[in-house]
Amino acid sequence: MVITRSAMENAPNDIAKVFAKLHLPEPSIVADCSQNVFKLSGTVGSNGQKAMAEEIARQIAGEATVINEIVVTARLETPSEAHLKTVIQHAFENHWLIPHQKIVVEVSGNAVDLTGLLHWKFQKNKALDVARQVQLELPVTDHLRVKAGVDNALKELAIEHTLSENWGLASDQIKVSVNDKTASLSGIVPSMAQKELAEHIAWQVDGVWNVENNLVVDY
Repeated sequence: MVITRSAMENAPNDIAKVFAKLHLPEPSIVADCSQNVFKLSGTVGSNGQKAMAEEIARQIAGEATVINEIVVTARLETPSEAHLKTVIQHAFENHWLIPHQKIVVEVSGNAVDLTGLLHWKFQKNKALDVARQVQLELPVTDHLRVKAGVDNALKELAIEHTLSENWGLASDQIKVSVNDKTASLSGIVPSMAQKELAEHIAWQVDGVWNVENNLVVDY
């Protein structure tokens, strides 16, 4: 994904959009982008949200340096919550299939929350299984995401950005979805020229190898 200066300036909104695409709690993030430095500040409700915001920012920022100064405003853990968190973390560390250093464990009074960006779905499934086995009462909230899903969201965002910057397109009528290397376009456009232009734009995004153009022309 090629990040332009205009996209960098829209970074706070972009991060929120990616969180929404991944069905994650939306963070309150401020991004200052200058001299190839991407500084994050603001507040979030958990360490997991802070870590995920940084992961997403690093992909949006490209080669820029990312400095994470986000403040976590979560409440203090009770001793029992801290103990359960430690038990789950140790269980992850002792399982060779789980990249424990990439998973943030949060425990509240009524749930265990796992957040992180993993490379493979089997790692996510194993982490969820182990967490559920460790504690037999509290539900486990799954905020773990596989890298491919984040990549898809970023590609969608890149296509949407480029579509919106083209004054000749009714971009608000075009829905974009990406699955691995395939981008799909749907919606209604007023001309065949706009349909072809939208497809051309989708092809230009890094990592897109195929475009399914399902746009309907309504003259």
